[in-house]
Amino acid sequence: MSQRTGLSPSNVSEASTSSQPSVAQPSSSGETTSPEARKYVTQACQPCRAKRSKCDNAHPTCSACVGRGTLCVYSDVDRRRGKLRANETDALQERVRKFESTINTLTHGSDEEAYELLRRMRTNPPQSPGSDGLAEWTQAREKDVEFNTQAARVYTVNDLPPENLILYGIRAYFNCTYTLLYIYEKQEMDDILNRVYRTHEAVDNATLCELCALAAVGSHYDGDKFDGAAMEALFHTATIYMSDCIESQFLRGMRVILCLGIISSMTKRASARLSIASGLRLARWARLQQQDILPWIAYRKVYRSLVFMECWLASSLGYEPDLNNDEAEFTRQEIIEPHPTTENRIQAEICTVGLMMAGILLDVYKSSSVVFAIVEKHSRILGEWQAQLPDSMRLDALIPGHVNGYSEPERRALILVHVTFLGAKMMLQRRLLVEMANCRMKRRWTLDGTPRQGESIQGECVEAAELCVDLLDILGYTKRKFRKCWLCIGHAFSACSVLLFAAAQRLLYDQRDKVQGYLAKSRECIKILANCSVVDRVANSLLQIVRPLHQDLQRLASTEPSSRPKSGIYDLLENPQADDTSTTSSTASGRGWSPGAQQYQGSSSEFSVMTPTIRSAAIPAMQNAIEVLENPFGQPRRLSHTDSFVAGDPNLPSWWN
Repeated sequence: MSQRTGLSPSNVSEASTSSQPSVAQPSSSGETTSPEARKYVTQACQPCRAKRSKCDNAHPTCSACVGRGTLCVYSDVDRRRGKLRANETDALQERVRKFESTINTLTHGSDEEAYELLRRMRTNPPQSPGSDGLAEWTQAREKDVEFNTQAARVYTVNDLPPENLILYGIRAYFNCTYTLLYIYEKQEMDDILNRVYRTHEAVDNATLCELCALAAVGSHYDGDKFDGAAMEALFHTATIYMSDCIESQFLRGMRVILCLGIISSMTKRASARLSIASGLRLARWARLQQQDILPWIAYRKVYRSLVFMECWLASSLGYEPDLNNDEAEFTRQEIIEPHPTTENRIQAEICTVGLMMAGILLDVYKSSSVVFAIVEKHSRILGEWQAQLPDSMRLDALIPGHVNGYSEPERRALILVHVTFLGAKMMLQRRLLVEMANCRMKRRWTLDGTPRQGESIQGECVEAAELCVDLLDILGYTKRKFRKCWLCIGHAFSACSVLLFAAAQRLLYDQRDKVQGYLAKSRECIKILANCSVVDRVANSLLQIVRPLHQDLQRLASTEPSSRPKSGIYDLLENPQADDTSTTSSTASGRGWSPGAQQYQGSSSEFSVMTPTIRSAAIPAMQNAIEVLENPFGQPRRLSHTDSFVAGDPNLPSWWN
């Protein structure tokens, strides 16, 4: 049974006519035929299957799809009795083999083997490979704004996508994404391309799905060669045939779901979270059921990519990652290849950084209060990771002009690993900076570390933000084709928040020596967000958060403080919480205080006495900077385990909706 779609208005009208009940007509012999008996449908179309609604099996478009105004597509896999395809037969034979092996162990094995098998079966009962998760993902996908704007074209085995379109997309994936996130090997895609476009072999839906899914990923990194309609056609084709990949082989299903998750993340679809969750669920089930027959190295690499995407989404949106300790440890284990590759090492490092970010998220942003001990713990972990890097992967070996033997995609990927590492460092330290700023504003130190320790941490955080801006400039991401890259958008926003906070704090205490440098660096981040906002609505929302603050700080930096004599009332308005009875306080106020000078020593009681003069005109900007800095997720957000990830969820950042 070939794939059939209804695309044109004429097809829709024909479908609506064909779906009406037939009326009895007189025969040539004068007899009247009886009305057509009720039709029992054994194969529903894909949209009706996804919605679990009745389908009358009308062709080319069923009545339900006509009423909904959606595209009607019938699967190439006929699930009626007696119509099994070769891959379904193989799957059934494999299940029979496993059942026979189980029975043989229970019947002829030793008591110890039988008890161990029974224990494993009861501990890990067989379950569906993520069917519930896929149903949730389908529902979330249909609520996406982009999914309902218009019916995108769907390619079929009889109407293949243009070869040059697929080649551009796959080439873009290997140039931009492959070195960081493993999905397919180049040889595998060459084989698929040859089989689809250069031989006369029959193409099944699963192969078409893989082809469109990977090309769709690449299309979003090279938007100059793809219009919106072509991107959506590739994406929707992959979503329609995804179930065929899962039925064919779990690894194929994992790969396609990973592709769809990456695309959904770049286009900010509500189904992004559930795409990755479904892929992880399928990976766990495959590990439990088919460990002995899976292509083990490829499976582990795809699993690792799914884990990184879960960590990255969790740290970007602020929800608890759906990972357990065993899974994290399994992902960290070295994947030994017959012929070691640089890509495998880079993919391992980016996943390790992602897991560190997830750990920081749980400890720092789940805690009711931030303590120095948590920051020191994760700083030690980050430092250990940095120390174990080989010299060739260190940042100083990747700067332009340095001979390191890496190709341009490898060098770019390694720089992105360091950018993500700096992002993890800023995520760890930024909330502590907020707590210290609040202590200074209230003139009461309540934290478990000393002000001198706090100043050292603040210096490291600002240095990380400045270095992050420099690396993004070296990459030139927004100057070419990466304007939807969330790695670029998210870290640009984070670095900008830290630099604006540092500038606001110096202006608050009238310390102007480094303000212009911080504002210049933050201006580069704003340029990145402005460039990305042309094609990315999240970048535009984040731009609206930081650009007004930058303008306020620039105005304050260009305005000289008043030089009129200070009366007692003026001094009280300028520093309402100052202790005018303390001579030490007046001395400190006259001397001024630099956030980076590390002048505070001794107990916290000394901190409450030695307080600097505050510039009242900068107080609103400082309060705004504090609000932006304590917000790594773009808006106030509580940390929670997200069971549903759909548009309109009040727990989601509004800029993602």
